[in-house]
Amino acid sequence: MATDLHLPYGFVQYPSSSPQRRSPRGHDTFAGRSGLIECELEALSPFLVMDTEKRADSNTGNVGQFMRSDKNGPVIPGTSLKGMVRSLFEVLVPSCVGLHDHSTNPLVPNGFDTCYHRSNLCPACNTFGYMGRGRGSSVHRGNVNIGEARPAGSVSRGRQVQIVGQFGPNPQKSDRYNNPDGSPKGRKFYYHQHELNKATTKKEKKYAKWLAPGATFRFTVGFQNLTDRALSGLVAALSLPDEAPLPGGGTTAVRHKIGYGKAAGLGSVEIRIQSVGLDPDPEERYRQFGAARETPSDTDAWVQDCQDEFFENPSPPVQDLIEVLRYPPPADRMYAYPNDWD
Repeated sequence: MATDLHLPYGFVQYPSSSPQRRSPRGHDTFAGRSGLIECELEALSPFLVMDTEKRADSNTGNVGQFMRSDKNGPVIPGTSLKGMVRSLFEVLVPSCVGLHDHSTNPLVPNGFDTCYHRSNLCPACNTFGYMGRGRGSSVHRGNVNIGEARPAGSVSRGRQVQIVGQFGPNPQKSDRYNNPDGSPKGRKFYYHQHELNKATTKKEKKYAKWLAPGATFRFTVGFQNLTDRALSGLVAALSLPDEAPLPGGGTTAVRHKIGYGKAAGLGSVEIRIQSVGLDPDPEERYRQFGAARETPSDTDAWVQDCQDEFFENPSPPVQDLIEVLRYPPPADRMYAYPNDWD
């Protein structure tokens, strides 16, 4: 079988229309959808959510270690999960490009500049939060809280391996990020891979000690005052579909990437929603004492409806996302940086 060589990452194009922005719903009101989602995350490949105090460094011989709790067990910080989910939400529900704007960064198309004031936020900043810049800047805490993920059982640690070096963004290399006409290619996501891409030279070595496939973690997602659209986007970004349409026909599963070493084949995971609790209508909550959360009559069907809103007839950006995050990846593809990459 001929091998098709690709870079470890691909791009998701920006939508044709810019994000719709509005003032957020505050935490001092009760409007929209609120509740709690319980999730399970399973590793499909070796993965490493690295302790930043023990960062992998080939110059010092440091080995990338998995983040641990105060009880010395592996954990996935809620911030890591939230960042992963938000990046997908930004594609599903068109949102700004955080920390960048068109005037200072040509890789950001006009209209997708980062939000600059709490009174006018894109869907992602409304949902996940917004931090202004400089003294006196406004802040929006967000309406989604994702807790720390802890092991659901025993986890197996992989042996120490040497993976290829991880390259940061290099905007000076505009040909990597722009189309031939000069327009930005889009948001960057990493492909799933069949196996780890190990180092072959001393220059590119990074040491990592990962958790083995099959490791399972559980976490909760609380949400408050979401619009129906935002709740559907949150659910679809949390639990990606098992069957999404491919352009040439057929379907594929779509899965997440998280943590360190994505370009080397680390970080493929699946998130499954285990249960959903929806708060009753705000008025009803205060008409009766101890009103219980409601559970969808068929949770799987409810999750499927949320996924279908974005994946059944995908927009061009969502179609790109399906192609990059398809799992398993095509059997005839390999992913690697060229030898002269910097």
